[in-house]
Amino acid sequence: IGAMVLPYATSTRISVILILPVSIFAMAAGLRFWRVGSQSARLFTVAWFSILIGVSAGVLNRLGFLEHTFFIDYGIQLGTTAQTLLFSLALATRFNSERDARMHAQQDYVEEIRKRRDVEMQLIHSASHHEITGLPNRVLLERSVREYVENTEDEDAHLLLVLLHVRRFDDVNKTLGHRNADVLLRRIGERVNQVVSSAQTCLPLEKKHGEVTHVAHVEGVSFCFCMTGDNKQHMLVHVESLVESMTTPIEFMGLSLELSFLVGSSFDDEGRDPQALLRQAFIAFDQSNSPVAVYAAEMNPYSPKRLTLMTELRSAIEYDGLSLNFQPQVKLGNSSVCGFEALLRWSHHEFGFVPPDEFIPMAEKTGLMKALTRWVLCRAAEFCQQLEGVSCDACVSVNISALNLREANFCRRVCDILDEYKVPHHRIILEVTETAAMFDPESALQVLNELNEAGLRLSIDDFGTGHSSLSYIRQLPVQEIKIDRSFVGEMDTQAGDATIVKTTINMCHDLGFEVVAEGVENAAIVDMLAAMGCDIIQGYHIARPMTLDDTMAWLKNSQWHSALRSKSSHG
Repeated sequence: IGAMVLPYATSTRISVILILPVSIFAMAAGLRFWRVGSQSARLFTVAWFSILIGVSAGVLNRLGFLEHTFFIDYGIQLGTTAQTLLFSLALATRFNSERDARMHAQQDYVEEIRKRRDVEMQLIHSASHHEITGLPNRVLLERSVREYVENTEDEDAHLLLVLLHVRRFDDVNKTLGHRNADVLLRRIGERVNQVVSSAQTCLPLEKKHGEVTHVAHVEGVSFCFCMTGDNKQHMLVHVESLVESMTTPIEFMGLSLELSFLVGSSFDDEGRDPQALLRQAFIAFDQSNSPVAVYAAEMNPYSPKRLTLMTELRSAIEYDGLSLNFQPQVKLGNSSVCGFEALLRWSHHEFGFVPPDEFIPMAEKTGLMKALTRWVLCRAAEFCQQLEGVSCDACVSVNISALNLREANFCRRVCDILDEYKVPHHRIILEVTETAAMFDPESALQVLNELNEAGLRLSIDDFGTGHSSLSYIRQLPVQEIKIDRSFVGEMDTQAGDATIVKTTINMCHDLGFEVVAEGVENAAIVDMLAAMGCDIIQGYHIARPMTLDDTMAWLKNSQWHSALRSKSSHG
């Protein structure tokens, strides 16, 4: 630029003078970038050093400090040429490094995408497969069933969903530990899938790496598969055959482990919604003991009505939405009313009469049994108070559950209620079934002993219908045995029933128990029981279960109570 406006010699001198500070500054900057690892900075620094050396040699030559040689005379030109070449190399190096950086960045981006895709595939696999067995889970099962329903053209073909639940797997957990149990569960899943895959009519759930999976692991130790076919009976027979093949013992950790399954199934008669089919299969194996339980609408206890009742039962207990009916008991020795059985009733505002065998299991499953038993005991104690007003000291029998016998301080709570209502303890008879007494024998025996020591009378209800041990019942501190109505109701026409009743009465008397016969329907049965020496009778021949008001009216007019009052007055 200077050469355009200045004389050539002047412009040249200025340029040569400027080279010195500019070269030194450029080299300093180059050295700085060189330290931080810039590859092109090395060439950049050497380029400026070349021009600096060439200019310095030319200046010193002009000043007479250096002799004339080819390299000295052409030092500036050589330095400039070397600088240009080195700048070109530096620029090429920079272009190459930037290209490599772009390539590495692109490779890193591709690798990041690949890793992200692998993570997404892993998440998808985890969301659709069981973490222990690796089999398809419920989500993939439902999707496969929906795809089959949407794509099938044979509308007459039946779809059968089969649910397999491994029995007694908790024993494996407790014996071998959870880690070994998980390994065994994978082996069982492989076994089940291998057997099911051999059936050509089973619905494939997943195809991967040339292998087809037909079994889903829906939860815990429950597996599921689907079968299609034209004949329901043949399909069930085929399922039984498959299940039998699965039960071959598995060799594991030196043990030969037997396999057995609870099997529930559901046909698509009510629709092909996979969630509904799966729910029905669960209900089927929960409600039946057959080899392959098939769902039917009548075995479904989980209806909207049931959910409503479960929700409103608590309110019915808290706000006296329940009631007690009372059925009298008569002592055959003097034909007098000696007791009443309190029978729980629920008249629902929407569903009408709800049987006790429908809502009492709800109370047991929802933790309401404690509150329900307290409500019944309070109403029974109030009834005892009202009986005293009509000169009747009859006892009141109350049924208790097996869960009551497992409550802490149950005896103390019963006594507190009776003391609150000022009812003598012997006026309340607590009835427990054989099954309830055997549910937890040691705990039940302890609680029953506490109740007996507190002065409450105890009774075994529905005797003869359970599977109890007579040796165990002999140890119970009970005062009476109630023979079930199924033996008493037809004993006047069924000789076998009469024999059972007579034998039971004699056995119970020998063991020191009073005997109550339920289900007395006519005078002929009364006469037979009297001849057999039965102590107390109860049934429709005396009176049906009655409301509180009807019971009090019955007592005032009953021949049984009149006989008792007459004998009391003569005494």
